Amino acid sequence: MKLTLSVSYKVQSKRIVTLTSEPLALKDVKSLLPELKKQKTIIRIDMEDEFGSLWSEKELNKYLERLNEEPHEVTLYFDGGYDKSHKIAGLGTVIYFIKNNKRYRKRVNRQLDLIQDNNEAEFAALYFAIQQLEIIGVHQQSIQIQGDSMQVIHQMNDEWPVTNDAFHYWIDKIEHLLKKLGIRATYELLPRNNNKQADKLATQALAGEEIDAIYEIENE
Repeated sequence: MKLTLSVSYKVQSKRIVTLTSEPLALKDVKSLLPELKKQKTIIRIDMEDEFGSLWSEKELNKYLERLNEEPHEVTLYFDGGYDKSHKIAGLGTVIYFIKNNKRYRKRVNRQLDLIQDNNEAEFAALYFAIQQLEIIGVHQQSIQIQGDSMQVIHQMNDEWPVTNDAFHYWIDKIEHLLKKLGIRATYELLPRNNNKQADKLATQALAGEEIDAIYEIENE
């Protein structure tokens, strides 16, 4: 999550001038506030998050204290594989996050049947990945979602029209779950070679090899 600062100054002509910052990381806002409050010409500081909610300094400090104990700075990779002959999908996701000042990686996959094609498998993989966010306790924050499916990334970014009923079904489920968790997602299209971990998990799922593990990352 990031906050945008709106700082109101009283200038020599006794007019009020308001300057607005770019979205800032929460820790940067916390360190910046004491410096701003020293300036006597500043009469008001408003802080607003990506969801349009206003924050007080007290709320920010409490949130940062709690955030340290919860998963944050989340990056999610997803991939879906498809076996046409059996109409099954392999879903794979890798999730990086920080908790209690330690960095972790969660790797998990799943096999799913009654999927019509590879594109639907990719949507199912994204939904499965977001379900994993709920399991590990990610909520009320912004995250990065990365995958190599042009279909999924462009449609989740509202860059391509959605005409397939199955895709509509999965997009509705994805957006509903994100809203429930209070998560704002940024979607990025990756080259296939940069998504090898999630791809491997999806392939293993198709082969019937289920994986669900969390590792602490010490040196990476």
